[in-house]
Amino acid sequence: MYIEFDETSKKYSLIENGKTIGKSKSKKYLESKMNDILDKDKPNKEDILKEYSKKLEANNENKEINKYRLDLSLDEILLLKLVLEESSTNGLESILNKMDNIKIIKFSIEKIKATKEATKVRSNKAKEKIQNAINILRLEDKKITHYSIAKVGKVSYITVKKHISDDKIILLNKEY
Repeated sequence: MYIEFDETSKKYSLIENGKTIGKSKSKKYLESKMNDILDKDKPNKEDILKEYSKKLEANNENKEINKYRLDLSLDEILLLKLVLEESSTNGLESILNKMDNIKIIKFSIEKIKATKEATKVRSNKAKEKIQNAINILRLEDKKITHYSIAKVGKVSYITVKKHISDDKIILLNKEY
């Protein structure tokens, strides 16, 4: 949504999705109209709090507790805490209490190494399955394609495309 000035009519036009939805000689009037339209799409703060309270009550009745993790920087935490302290709703008190006991997430070098090692092992297993599939296709004297390798090797087509280039497929078919 934007405002455009027409030189011939000397008027401003409010345009949304390529269609003119309003014209005026006053740019400020169209700007206020545009802001009104955009504000209608935004949920009201009170409506959000009411909806949250309803969900909180429903969860308390059902005794279903779903936990979610939210990664925030220290600045974001402080800002959120200020906003929550300004609001006065029963459900927000539990969030404020939890924010006093912030758990800092640390990434350990051991975890990073273990993740890389696990990825390498999975990749090697996939390469082994691909090579076995190529050998089976050669024995059966069938055309070697990414799709046929994926089907015979029981691996993802995307995995095969990642490990074997189109040029290598051409070479594999020329060899036999």
